[in-house]
Amino acid sequence: MLLNAKPRYLVRFGLLGLIVIFPALLFYRSAYGPFARPQAAATQAPQGSSQDQLIYHNNIGIALLEQFNFREAIAEFEKCLKINDRFVPALVNTGLGHFYLQEFPKAQEFLLSALSVEPNQPNALFGMGMIYRNQNQMDSALESFKKILAVDPQDPLVLYQTGQIYLKKQDYDQAEAALKKVVELSPYDTAAYYNLATTLIRKGNQAEGQKVMETFTRLREKGGSSSTGTQYGEQGKYMLAIGEYQDIKNLAAPSVSLATKPIQFVDVTKATGITFQHGATSIGSSQKQGVSLLGSGAAFCDYDGDGFLDLYLANSSADPGRSRGVLYHNDGKGHFVDVTEKAGIHATGLGMGAYWGDLNNDGKPDLFLTNYGPNILYQNNGDGTFKDVTAKAGVSGDKHWHFSAAIADYDHDGDLDIFVGNYVETTEPSSGSTIADPLFPPGGACHLFRNNGDGTFTDVAEEAKVRIPQEAISSVAFTDFDNRRDIDFWTVSPFTGNHLYSNQRVGTFKDMKADLESVGNLNAQSVSVADYNKDGWMDFVLTRQVGDPVLLVKNLGNSKFQIENLFSKPATPTYNEG
Repeated sequence: MLLNAKPRYLVRFGLLGLIVIFPALLFYRSAYGPFARPQAAATQAPQGSSQDQLIYHNNIGIALLEQFNFREAIAEFEKCLKINDRFVPALVNTGLGHFYLQEFPKAQEFLLSALSVEPNQPNALFGMGMIYRNQNQMDSALESFKKILAVDPQDPLVLYQTGQIYLKKQDYDQAEAALKKVVELSPYDTAAYYNLATTLIRKGNQAEGQKVMETFTRLREKGGSSSTGTQYGEQGKYMLAIGEYQDIKNLAAPSVSLATKPIQFVDVTKATGITFQHGATSIGSSQKQGVSLLGSGAAFCDYDGDGFLDLYLANSSADPGRSRGVLYHNDGKGHFVDVTEKAGIHATGLGMGAYWGDLNNDGKPDLFLTNYGPNILYQNNGDGTFKDVTAKAGVSGDKHWHFSAAIADYDHDGDLDIFVGNYVETTEPSSGSTIADPLFPPGGACHLFRNNGDGTFTDVAEEAKVRIPQEAISSVAFTDFDNRRDIDFWTVSPFTGNHLYSNQRVGTFKDMKADLESVGNLNAQSVSVADYNKDGWMDFVLTRQVGDPVLLVKNLGNSKFQIENLFSKPATPTYNEG
């Protein structure tokens, strides 16, 4: 979980076609976000083998846990256990569900059942360690945490719990050793600093203890993190449900070869009623024609909460009459209906991208549009219509060429913020004197719109240390690349390479470009992010110029990356000649 507030999953489709590298991941997050209805989906389980049922109900249960619907999640895991009462993922996940409901005897029952099948299962061990600690059985708790540290000695949350127990047992040397490791691994953890300071003072090391306490006070005032969260997702990876697990991977093995049952896709665009036409034409002499070829984006979201994904398509044309964005409503029967006018969306001009997110915390997804010119923010009224609140929100960004954006709660204050990457500087799009030659820009830098929580935003790009003057940004992706439970982001430029910004938890970011070494100097058009190899570290994919290979940037941990070619033959783009 990247957000400290209620889970809010965002679906983003990039500006350039090749940015959509991981559509399956994006659809999964959308389908089980708060704007869809996983509990309704759960009643429509596939009619497959018992193995398919295990995978299905476990996945639905995890989605419900992420929405804090613990009781409904437990019901899904119970369906797994009816099929196989020794299925470790369901035993552990059921135990965690009861734990977060504070039903500790039931949690203990299922976690111990999981450990009877697999004695060293780390999630079950961590959960039991927390229960033993709550029961003041410190030796049993310490034994559970030590078993995890034997195979994962660098987990800060396990080390923190161990240090807490040693502190309570007045074993100050052991407490100091454990807590110093925590602050080394998680340098913005206020709880760890406080307990380390307490340990040092009680041990008699007053001077060092006071210095650590001063660090704690400074971090607390500036918004440091904490190891003491009580919600799902706030207590580390070992208090999260098991989804990627060897039992599940074994079940998921295909029963027939791909050669005998090939995967095929059918173009159903016309059959679904989507008649959208992109306004761009073939490359011509007009600068605006060149701009239009670089637009535009699309975004799926269930904006009206009926359980079906709807679609907004941005448009981009040098001809305003051919540049109308379209909102399609999904009727749930395989058809889409154009409801743009009815919804009150009147976006025209050179549209670049579309992004959904609940920006005012009312439970309804709003629509943010980036443009060649001012951005537009449409607030969801909850009745199928939208209201243009751009002026009040202060997110227009003036006359830049706003090329890409990403939405996330970067400062962890419970509301969503917006990063907008600008391409090259523009003048007023309607003036006839549009942009400098895109091959020789100055770039337009960026905006980081911090959500003030009252319907307005403040551009804090300068003070957050993420604005590089004259940089042309073509794509951005939020993620947590270093597993420190805060939101970082990666930007790319076709002229100046890549930047990876590490969240410092005090309202600023550190530019890690130098740490990227050769990766930092690779010019690119777009970036996508996912943990493709399921090793717990988020990886990146970079698409470059036409004819260049698509690059996989594998995250090795500890700010180390490795480059691989993803495809040997890059796709050749085609253009609408209409």
